[in-house]
Amino acid sequence: MQLQLPRDLHYPITVTELLKRPNDNVERFAPLFSYSYTTTVTEGNRFGDEFQVEKAFPTTFESSVDGVLKRWSIDPGAVISEPGFRVADIEEFCAHGVQFHGMCVDCGKDMT
Repeated sequence: MQLQLPRDLHYPITVTELLKRPNDNVERFAPLFSYSYTTTVTEGNRFGDEFQVEKAFPTTFESSVDGVLKRWSIDPGAVISEPGFRVADIEEFCAHGVQFHGMCVDCGKDMT
């Protein structure tokens, strides 16, 4: 499966660190890489003055699937400006396509 960046991130983002290596096992919701984004925020001082300041916010990107990381399509320092960019290839153990009462019918994993 090709992992792509979603629309709901604050673009552009700057990749700061890859947290997994190729052939590492990856669990769903596990952090894959760290990144930061910059945005303008309103700050104030004790005198009631308000002003606009650019701030960088660090965060992580989490996997949406279980599997094995096969390859990265990004490097630390990469600046990504739009959604849909492919960041990694992950080989899924099971796609959990059929579920019954919160369990995968194929592999038996609890999906709740």
